[in-house]
Amino acid sequence: MKRDLELQQQQIFLLEKDTGLLCRLLGLYAARGIDIDQLQFTHAAPQTMALTITTQADAETLRLLVAKGASLVGVIESAEGWRQRQPG
Repeated sequence: MKRDLELQQQQIFLLEKDTGLLCRLLGLYAARGIDIDQLQFTHAAPQTMALTITTQADAETLRLLVAKGASLVGVIESAEGWRQRQPG
């Protein structure tokens, strides 16, 4: 499918600043054998950070990961979206 070749799936999480939470969230991906193409985080507030994860997996699995991630204590908000794949 041409769309799959041009777009990448992103999951976006707003988290409390906690290293253990970041490890638990990334562990959800590792447990399912999903490779993370890109991981980006920024500080949104003094004790809050925004985490963006870019992956390649089927849509249903990624929806499940966003839902499971949202259920973790310390996750304030979660969402999913698409982004244009960078050439190269």
